Amino acid sequence: MCSSDLESLLLLDRMVEILSPEGQVLYRNNRLGQRKLGGNVFPGEGERSYDERRFTLADGTQVLLISHVHSINGHSLLIRLAYDLAPLHRRMRNLVLLLILALPFALAVAGFAAFQITRRTLSPLEDMARRTEQITAHRLNERLPIENPDDELGHVGRVLNDLLARLEASFEQLRRF
Repeated sequence: MCSSDLESLLLLDRMVEILSPEGQVLYRNNRLGQRKLGGNVFPGEGERSYDERRFTLADGTQVLLISHVHSINGHSLLIRLAYDLAPLHRRMRNLVLLLILALPFALAVAGFAAFQITRRTLSPLEDMARRTEQITAHRLNERLPIENPDDELGHVGRVLNDLLARLEASFEQLRRF
């Protein structure tokens, strides 16, 4: 539905009541029928800006009521427009239901993405651990390759390589002793 269709529907669905400053009903559209829209005029209603409020019609229909004073040919008229809230409530329920149904799917996609990102991020650390496990007392001359010495993993790799160098030197001293 394009926006002009939606605007047309809103024009058809709105309820209109035009009142004199004294509160006498001058006009009601067919959609409103004989129902009263907003009750008696309250002091200052619609004079400074648009007054917006919820109102329940005599038949129980909940509406969003907007009122404003307009001057036409030097005469002040209070114009009240109202829209039935039931279609809005139905749309909201449908949207909430759709969100509830889509939430597990969205969580699954987010979880999978987080798993992939975490696995990709931690794979260099896993490689370092696997290579470190392969270094034995007879292979202390081996060192871990360091791809980026300026990041955190590079720092850990440098520390491990320094530790291996000290162990190698200590083992060499023990062998000579």
